[in-house]
Amino acid sequence: MIGLDSRGKVILDKSDIVWKENKEYQDIFRLNISNGCMNSWLSVDDLYYGCKYLNIEKTSIECMCESVERKIVSQAVYNEGKKYVSKLSSEITDDISMHANTNFSILGEGTSSIIEALNYSPVNDREFTVFKNVSNFGIDNISKLSDLKPGDEFTDLEYFSTSWKPSYVSGKEGCCIFMFNIRKGMKVLFIEEIGFLKETEVLTYPGLVFLITSMIDKTIYDYTLKRSVSVRLITADVL
Repeated sequence: MIGLDSRGKVILDKSDIVWKENKEYQDIFRLNISNGCMNSWLSVDDLYYGCKYLNIEKTSIECMCESVERKIVSQAVYNEGKKYVSKLSSEITDDISMHANTNFSILGEGTSSIIEALNYSPVNDREFTVFKNVSNFGIDNISKLSDLKPGDEFTDLEYFSTSWKPSYVSGKEGCCIFMFNIRKGMKVLFIEEIGFLKETEVLTYPGLVFLITSMIDKTIYDYTLKRSVSVRLITADVL
């Protein structure tokens, strides 16, 4: 139920957070995030969509926000990664921009410089989740993403570009939200300042092998589309 405490502060029953995916209830959920998580370095949008995509629920607002922060890249790693990319040579950043225009194909001139930049990038001090809004793309020219099920594996031969911000993959019509963890020590480039989309992009090595661990269909209120949407949340491990 929705109510007010003695100071006029909104009280939101946890069951409403979980089940009532309409604007009225989600407006109050976001208000509670804003009030309860003021010290977070993440935006209200990232905390909101992080809770939804990562299935963090049935707990206090403060604990939900802390759980999202633990699963998203740390501010220290993000800042260090951006600083490293800002010092790359113009030749390397040009190569990255060129491959951004061609969906980071593994083929073509300039890929060796990107691999070298990845090899010398800062080491992550802990794992974190990245997000990608994907269409029903083909896998190995045989099956499609929607044909896969938990336990299946597939290889992506291109440079895999994702976002560290859960809010970035909202507001788009598509098949699925694809999520996987950048393992502790795994090398990435935070290329948002030089990438084609210039939107919180994280680039890692080509040829990643993924193991599908879960596929969940969920209804989420999307503030960009201004309506509740059905999304398939696909989680994978990097092998």
